Amino acid sequence: MKVAVSFIFFAAICIDVARSQHVEIAKRGIRRLTNLFADDVVAVDVEAVANVTNHLTAAAFDAGDSVDAEVAGVASNLVTDNITNPTAAGDPPVNTEAIDFTTDLLVADDSSNVGAATDNLFASSDAVAIGASPNMLDNQIICGYQGWFAFPGDGAPINKWRHWFHDAAATTPAPLAGNLTTDVYPTIDEYDDADMRTSGILMKDGSFAKFFSSARPNVVLKHFEWMQTYGISGVFSLRFMQDLHLPANREWKTMVLRNIRNAAESTGRIFAVSYNIAGTTDAVLENLKADWIKLVDDENITQSSQYIRQNGLPILRIYGIGFNAVNVTDTTKMAALIKWFQTDAVEKYRVFLIGGVPSQWRTLDGDSRNGTAWKNIYNSLDGIHPWHVGRWNSIRSFDTYHTNTILNDAAYCASKGILYMPTMWPGFSWHNLKKQQEPINAIPRLGGTFMWRQAYKYASATNINTVWLAQFDECDEGTAIFKLTAKTSELPMEGKWLALDADGYNVPSDHYLRLAGEAQKMLEGSIPVTDKIPTSSPTRMPTKQPTTIPTSSPTRMPTQQPTIIPTQSPTRMPTQQPTSKTPTGKPTTKSPTLKPTTTNAPTLKPITPTRSPTLKPITPTKSPTLKPTSKSLTMKPITPTKSPTLKPITPTKSPTLKPTSKSPTLKPTTKPTTDRPTPTM
Repeated sequence: MKVAVSFIFFAAICIDVARSQHVEIAKRGIRRLTNLFADDVVAVDVEAVANVTNHLTAAAFDAGDSVDAEVAGVASNLVTDNITNPTAAGDPPVNTEAIDFTTDLLVADDSSNVGAATDNLFASSDAVAIGASPNMLDNQIICGYQGWFAFPGDGAPINKWRHWFHDAAATTPAPLAGNLTTDVYPTIDEYDDADMRTSGILMKDGSFAKFFSSARPNVVLKHFEWMQTYGISGVFSLRFMQDLHLPANREWKTMVLRNIRNAAESTGRIFAVSYNIAGTTDAVLENLKADWIKLVDDENITQSSQYIRQNGLPILRIYGIGFNAVNVTDTTKMAALIKWFQTDAVEKYRVFLIGGVPSQWRTLDGDSRNGTAWKNIYNSLDGIHPWHVGRWNSIRSFDTYHTNTILNDAAYCASKGILYMPTMWPGFSWHNLKKQQEPINAIPRLGGTFMWRQAYKYASATNINTVWLAQFDECDEGTAIFKLTAKTSELPMEGKWLALDADGYNVPSDHYLRLAGEAQKMLEGSIPVTDKIPTSSPTRMPTKQPTTIPTSSPTRMPTQQPTIIPTQSPTRMPTQQPTSKTPTGKPTTKSPTLKPTTTNAPTLKPITPTRSPTLKPITPTKSPTLKPTSKSLTMKPITPTKSPTLKPITPTKSPTLKPTSKSPTLKPTTKPTTDRPTPTM
């Protein structure tokens, strides 16, 4: 239950801040008051109160002053009072507009009106979003979420197999390995059997491989529980315009979007809609506008407390703008659509618009359309997200691409006031999707070093504060980061598959979820920026059969060959040591970041390697996620007495998961693709 903020506590902070006239305290502290309460209980969240108190104290020390001790006392009393005498459920909800108004007053040093502003805190009779922020994308890694898996009888109106098998097997009761479109096999032990469908693909124990459907609410909820456990902020829900005009297709995709919304609200994650216009024509632009109006009016999608907002507006991404391979070419209509979303539409339909654009959008060559009209379209967008999957195939080539392209793109966007969001991805393989015409394991994951290098470079860059992680559940192209089969010996015995140990590293099935969570902490500044993969696993929830997971970087496996050998040898990547000094933080030129309402990462504990256990959802409390500033780097840390402390572990020696200088380099017989076609439905 979302409950009211204590008037006494808020007023005490406001008065103290106004008296000391610390603008930064006002900005950082007051905006965090909306995170003081847990979603499911009436009592005040003890850890959140302590975090706010410590943050205000630390900010004041940073400014060279002290905070009135009365504030800390009020906070302590509030914690005690609300544990024994929780705020009445009938109290009116918090008015976040009044909080923002109070913040503005304090920033203007107008302390005389503080009392009047706090009186307005409880004026609203409508529930408001806890954790709402005008800049929810700042310092965030957000995953793409396909949500496009289906099977006959799952409750979706299409009533077909989708994205596990080729269309030829869409209505087949039990498809075979020859119809596969996916190279990776998810772990299935944590899904309810009712949400699974059995195929005709034989497992080594005599059973048959099972597959889930995204139309099942519990499947999507399980994915969001994993995000919550590992500290992943949320997703862009991918909504393909191709065939969306068909009623069955539209209802199916909208069912999945409802599942995403409900799961986000249940777990404190954030989400937004991302359209894909690949495979369409210019007529799609009006259809897209009409679909957005329906989502706003009929689904009330932007009214969700967890819908991502930037500059106070709902986020919307449109992928396919300016691609040579996308047959949407009318620049006049495209410019008009962008203008409608930004200024011409009725206010409730307006958005902060991010363009999913070609990798060479800035230079207007390669995969991008050229000409002044397209350059003007790119410049008119609120955010730029270039699609980078397949643009590098090794750590060395990424370093070159990052220097020559990504940093220049980011600097250009910064000069134009455009949010820049590069793509991070773990590896790539679409052997089965392309009907065995492409090599399996085309771009190896290298035990996570390939993805972590990208995370490290992005976190080090001054002009990069938001990252797209491709993708949470993309099995067809082998970029999925959710729980996947770790060992080749555990794969189905029929078909060509790719386990996480395929390129010689022994890692657990949840390895990339853990890395994604650690990358998020590094980007937001809660752990140091480092090129070394963190050595600690997140604290795991208790299970019926307790077990443990690895506490150190993945280790090289013995030289024995896997039981299923790819037709093409994977490319081993040379080790690249960092060439620059590790930065310790980013400039705080953007608004403070408010993360999802319950996103505090789990406590780090060393535990023993084995396979990942079955997880149960937890609801960690969100701690502030401000980037360190030049001043805060010298700030004396304040440790809450009732909240756990996350202490990053910085390895003292090189990770063991990188190939050694003596490891042989295998050259692929087929060059990995560098021009990745757009996904299809």
